[in-house]
Amino acid sequence: MFLILLKWMMLSSKMMNLNHVLLESFAPPEIDTSDLFNFVKLSLATMNHEFNELDLGINNEDEFESLLAFLAPIENDKCSYVDLNFDGILKHIFNCSILHNWIGADTVRDINEMVMFGLCRGDIRKDQLRKTVGGDERIVELAYMYKIPLRSAAGERIRLQSDTLTFVRAVTCFPHVASLFLFKAVEFAMDGAKSVLASEQLPGAMKHSGFCGLIPKCCDPYLMKAYSFAHTAYMVDFGKMINPGDKRSLKSIALRQLDYSKSGIEKLPYSDEFKVGTLRAVGLTDPGVFKKIVDVCNNLCKVVGEPALTFATAEKNHIKNGMICFFEDDSKDVAAGEQGKKSADKLRVTSILNV
Repeated sequence: MFLILLKWMMLSSKMMNLNHVLLESFAPPEIDTSDLFNFVKLSLATMNHEFNELDLGINNEDEFESLLAFLAPIENDKCSYVDLNFDGILKHIFNCSILHNWIGADTVRDINEMVMFGLCRGDIRKDQLRKTVGGDERIVELAYMYKIPLRSAAGERIRLQSDTLTFVRAVTCFPHVASLFLFKAVEFAMDGAKSVLASEQLPGAMKHSGFCGLIPKCCDPYLMKAYSFAHTAYMVDFGKMINPGDKRSLKSIALRQLDYSKSGIEKLPYSDEFKVGTLRAVGLTDPGVFKKIVDVCNNLCKVVGEPALTFATAEKNHIKNGMICFFEDDSKDVAAGEQGKKSADKLRVTSILNV
């Protein structure tokens, strides 16, 4: 009985340490990821070419079907966003790491790759693996190690549980990794081509499905609306781009997406300090950038019948020392920003994403 208890205590301690690494850090600088750097650089360059070559006026199911999971979890993986079990997914990752005798650094490296694959290919299918330059073997390896289900062909649906890990859910669960990748490779982020809400002017770090998980809960209503509505506008434009055959009204699509955004803000357990630090690290608290965010927010406000915001409100109440601030005591914002920069530097993605 004592040995069982001791083993449980050791595993619990190891899980707590891994949770801390996964929740509030990026890949440690000591990881030798030169092979990963080369692969991701090639993969991003290939993806840039593929997206530029697509005729976005045609509903190309083969190219876009695997990306649909970004838009509507309820409709595409049969599991409501509000039921997404982050703790369960984290525990699943931990258990798989233990099974393969992985140390924390190995697991963080794997998560970084899962996020990158999620950004590049969505929930990729088995029949699409041949299109992933140099990455098909690694995708299969990650899928095996972390029990990630892969569909065989277009149209197939796999009923997922709330704690099932997928490549798209990796983006949702680790939005700080996704935002930093896109911040370092802004040209990779979808431009929202032919958008109706002008979301193409948003910074790259906002252009992924998990971004709302980085909006601090301590936001006052003005900042909350600015960031969440702007991101929702991007998701609406993204959805219209990959699924132009959607017959729903723009308003109904936007209202549905706003529900997902609200869930994303509430669901993830990251601290407000960590979120603010990340937003600062990826340039989303710069006043010039925030003005564009307000502009896109107001485009969505017109669609859903909400009052528009004014940038003057930010100038009066939220810009301190040249940055958007979330806390009443702006020294907390400064401290969070310094910590966020240190964490971001650990990912060492500059050479990966200089494509």
